[in-house]
Amino acid sequence: MQRRAATTLLLAAPAVLRARDAPLRLRYPQPMRRDIPVRSLPLELLRRAVERAGRVVELEPSQHVMVQARSVRELAADSGLIDLLWTVTSREREQALRPVRIPIFRGLYGWRLLLVRRGDSARFAALRSLADLQPLRLLQGADWPDTRVLRDNGLRVETAQSFESLFKMLQAARGDAFPRGVTEIGWEQSQRSDRFEVEPALALHYPSAEYYFVSQRNLALAELLERGLERMQASGEHEELLLDIHGEALRAARLHERRVLSLRNAELPEATPLQRRALWWRPT
Repeated sequence: MQRRAATTLLLAAPAVLRARDAPLRLRYPQPMRRDIPVRSLPLELLRRAVERAGRVVELEPSQHVMVQARSVRELAADSGLIDLLWTVTSREREQALRPVRIPIFRGLYGWRLLLVRRGDSARFAALRSLADLQPLRLLQGADWPDTRVLRDNGLRVETAQSFESLFKMLQAARGDAFPRGVTEIGWEQSQRSDRFEVEPALALHYPSAEYYFVSQRNLALAELLERGLERMQASGEHEELLLDIHGEALRAARLHERRVLSLRNAELPEATPLQRRALWWRPT
């Protein structure tokens, strides 16, 4: 009886558990942006995590570019176009998808600096509280969880569907600042240094995590990713990889020298492992 049950379970299991010696083919959403010269932390971490879990992996982008909202819909529907994605978590996303709760960027997506028009930084020098920031218009993507976080904290947010449109809006003074993650802002500013600068003294912070997500039905893949990520976390390899790729950006951000405005994140699910301090970046 036990042998029959085991055979039934094996036959019903996904291919990722049956053909253990075959390469595991994982498709992810083709990103809109291809202009970033640094290595992709999510892709390199994903490859290593699968290898640490004992599998060979082949990573492939989807056939077409996918914005965040569409990629979430496709994965939730098990359409077969993608096998996983990585994005900032929210209550809504964790209801639709299955998260692997090891934060890829160790919470750094919740540390935001302000991209502003060149020569405009002096406007921000006197800001000391969220109330001081409320009259200003911040720019964000229409389908980004960060948009709701900012609005929930009483801040004004203007949105656009296209990433490049946000820079055009800032240049045209249709917004006052574009909050960007500390691992992103330096490169983005360097490509547009004639128009924009990084405001030098402020940082916004709210608890946030970017996870790998799989469909609710793909427990096998979720467990495989979690096993590999936990091994990388325990060995220190996760943090070493992050510093290898983004260490220069973190040093340039000087987070420990900035005035930090703390925001609440009502979109953060209760299951977020905030109590595991080793998973999160802490400025020093």
